[in-house]
Amino acid sequence: MEGSMCSLRELVALKRRYKFYLFVDEAHSIGAVGPNGKGPCDYFGVDPRDVDILMGTFTKSFGASGGYITNSQDVITKLRTTNPRYNYGKAPVPAVMAQNIASMKTILANGEGIGGGNTRLKQLLWNSRYLRQGLKRIRYTAYGNEDSPVVPTLLLNPVKMLAFRARCFGGRFLSSSSAILRLRWICLECASALQ
Repeated sequence: MEGSMCSLRELVALKRRYKFYLFVDEAHSIGAVGPNGKGPCDYFGVDPRDVDILMGTFTKSFGASGGYITNSQDVITKLRTTNPRYNYGKAPVPAVMAQNIASMKTILANGEGIGGGNTRLKQLLWNSRYLRQGLKRIRYTAYGNEDSPVVPTLLLNPVKMLAFRARCFGGRFLSSSSAILRLRWICLECASALQ
């Protein structure tokens, strides 16, 4: 969750050459990255079939519950039959699945209108860049990929961290390791900067 993205196209080329399996975690990118919101494969123009395992969650962009893993039917069957969570867990509630489907339809909608997926993706990208540039302008270290909605910000001074927390969050607790003083901003809103 550092806002970084691997060079997926180069990794696929290495995979073809050295014959290894490629696993891509797109938990924070699905629904938020790429021209169509389809994650790193969409962003880098890579065929998803060139990635052996794609894993993601519906808890971020979709605002719901659950997740997914893609692979061949044999691998999925093996995961299902050997995973205790699957064997002893519960199936998703229909209302949660309806939320996932509705969110997916919104994100993948090609419309440019207010509710269209393209409009939302463009606004999210603009907001992410706006936040990153604003933090850099006031001399904070924001790192990660320029197009990522995850914007980690280093605060190298513990006093600065406390002051920043108090100013931005009214003194409420932030879940961040004390070993690394940083904030993780995740642009979830598709609102304009004026809002």
